[in-house]
Amino acid sequence: MTDQFSDIVNQVIREVAMANYAKIAEQLAQIGRRWSAAVRLKLGDPFAKYLSLTFDRFGYVKSLLHPDSPRPLYDAYVPLVIRSAEKVIDDPGATVFVDKRSRLLLLGPAGCGKSTLVKHLFVDSVMMGMKIPVMLPLRSLNDSKISLLEAVRTVLTNGGMPISFDVLHKALEAGMFLLLLDGFDELRHDHRGSLIADVTEATGRYRENDFIITSRPGENFNHLTEFHEYSVEPLSLPSAAELVRRSGYADAVVRSTFCSLLEEQLFNSHESFASNPLLLSIMLMTFRSFAQIPTKLSLFYGKAFSVLWDKHDAGKAGDGQIRERRSGLDEDDFVRVLEDISILTQIKSLFEFDDTILKQLILISQQMRLLEFPSTGYIHDLEEGVSLIVKDGLEYRFAHRSLQEYFAARFVVSTDASRRTRLIGPLIARVREDNVLPLVNELAPEKFERDILAPTLAALRSQLGIKSGMSITYEEYICGAIESVKLRRSEIEFRENETVIGAMNLIQKVYSILEENDLGDSELYDPQRIFARWIQEVELRNPKDVLESQPEYCVRLSKTEIIDRIAELERIVFPSHPHLSRKFFERLREIVAHIEHRMEKQGTTIEAALFDGEMQITSTSRKTSN
Repeated sequence: MTDQFSDIVNQVIREVAMANYAKIAEQLAQIGRRWSAAVRLKLGDPFAKYLSLTFDRFGYVKSLLHPDSPRPLYDAYVPLVIRSAEKVIDDPGATVFVDKRSRLLLLGPAGCGKSTLVKHLFVDSVMMGMKIPVMLPLRSLNDSKISLLEAVRTVLTNGGMPISFDVLHKALEAGMFLLLLDGFDELRHDHRGSLIADVTEATGRYRENDFIITSRPGENFNHLTEFHEYSVEPLSLPSAAELVRRSGYADAVVRSTFCSLLEEQLFNSHESFASNPLLLSIMLMTFRSFAQIPTKLSLFYGKAFSVLWDKHDAGKAGDGQIRERRSGLDEDDFVRVLEDISILTQIKSLFEFDDTILKQLILISQQMRLLEFPSTGYIHDLEEGVSLIVKDGLEYRFAHRSLQEYFAARFVVSTDASRRTRLIGPLIARVREDNVLPLVNELAPEKFERDILAPTLAALRSQLGIKSGMSITYEEYICGAIESVKLRRSEIEFRENETVIGAMNLIQKVYSILEENDLGDSELYDPQRIFARWIQEVELRNPKDVLESQPEYCVRLSKTEIIDRIAELERIVFPSHPHLSRKFFERLREIVAHIEHRMEKQGTTIEAALFDGEMQITSTSRKTSN
């Protein structure tokens, strides 16, 4: 699709969207008949400005393939497929969800297209004239403690639609909004509980609105009982080829050749990469520069950086000049500083940061690396030179979180062993949400096993009271993993041992003990019925009349009582807690034994080669011919 044609298409879309402003304006007018004229004016008149500003923002996107200028959204979007337990939806649009009291969780890995999909839903909603879409990147809440409604009001106000809480409340009661909450996994842990509480209250109070939340898998959304989970499916071969053709990257010959390779064998041999829009883009970039495709994710990102670095060196097309780097750093020092920034932001869950914070991070790196260079020059090189960060308003963020994770992993690999070991706690705390530790394992498996995995297994064994391997029963494992079980009148609540669960999450993430389809869904259960039965079965300290007067009272099970009810817990609870399943435990024992055997063998082999003289290293002379 040529740039000229893309601009024409986007202009047509924009005109259709603006024309449909009348539909929503009419709805506002109908609803507003019971309001004062002043209220109708405050809500209705600024909507056109809000629509125009937000369409310009979400109707265009930047990408790794085109970091210098935004391109029309539909150059970077191909219809995706989403799947729930009940159905599959091809090419989801606003008509599928909007005006149906939708409560959706869109789950998918990094780079699968979640954020692009919600931008499509935003634009499609405007084009159909259905509801007022509000896009809220949840990472924007990390530096504040405002409520969900305050955040929605801020988005509307910043978009040119200033609105009071009273008017917002009336519009929500009328069901005027589609709320798109993007990136739950990018929200700080200490903010997540309050957001879920706000969402639960809002969905209950303002039932006619539509709510869509996106996140990476692995989060616990059990409290959002009204939300239906959909997973974003990987790209099919036709969709991957279509995305490459639309991309406008390189010339038509390169795109055509790459698509031919995809169709012949490349998609089948690299499906986990080619079916992900972000990784597919990196494949295209590396193919153009190296004519080969790496098999490891870490090599992908390394080659992608090389492409961006060399692209900067090449200068603007046709001028034949080498661009000067304003930081004055060579590639090695530039990357070291980038590694420092990445690990600091990753550990502190900083996914957006302003100029002041970014300069503070650079200063920390300068002091640690004993480097002198202008911070403003480094920021310029990072944004304009290699295009690894983008600026959105006053905030910077990485072009994609997976790049932040890659350079954070490089820091872990390059730092000393003692610091690497001290990073275990912070990294394991995030292991379900990011890929830093799996990337460390790819980049330097021996360092990962020696400095991260071995101490983690030692802590796990200490917690479970075993000396080696996993020489315990399943029941003993459950008693070590679960510190307490409480049954309230409305839900079953676990308190898990952080050391055990952290180790389980690490091993599952790196070694994929269980696949998603290895466990079934939890059985439906009635907590109040189970609560009443367990009250009769378990000896309680309080007399029954006291329990009935305390609705928040909960049954606390002892270790023995947990074991007595383990079969019931396996049926109704553990399927939603995979690391507590019997199948997980059985595979865990096998993989721990395998890991420890390999680590012991590796250590013995290198010791023998270096010190014991048990291994002879010989060289074979090559014959040369004149």
